[in-house]
Amino acid sequence: MNINNFTNNLYVMHENLDKYSSRYGYDYLADLCQEEQYDLIEELFGITQEDLGELYYFDSVGKNTGLLYDNNGIGKIDIDREYDTTIVKYLKDCYDDELHLIYKHCKHYEIDDDVYLYVLHALDIED
Repeated sequence: MNINNFTNNLYVMHENLDKYSSRYGYDYLADLCQEEQYDLIEELFGITQEDLGELYYFDSVGKNTGLLYDNNGIGKIDIDREYDTTIVKYLKDCYDDELHLIYKHCKHYEIDDDVYLYVLHALDIED
């Protein structure tokens, strides 16, 4: 499962796209990247896919979250470097206390059925 299934507040972009977008137009360059037209980008602008950098998840204001797209968004989002931190990881890698938090939140938020069933099974809870 990909983090995109759980949020519409993140989008995927090359880490260095802003570096080139002011020169060539963000929308046009972003569209070409979205369409994976890297040969055309190199032909038109001399920018290679390696120059654009890796694909990362960015927040709604364009800040890099630090989560690599190729890693399914697994990692830590530390937005304000103090309080507002989100950790994204596979359920199989969660400790029991983390699974209990998920279970507790299942009552208040819409949680995917597969996630809910996994948590019940992992914690040996009958529903």
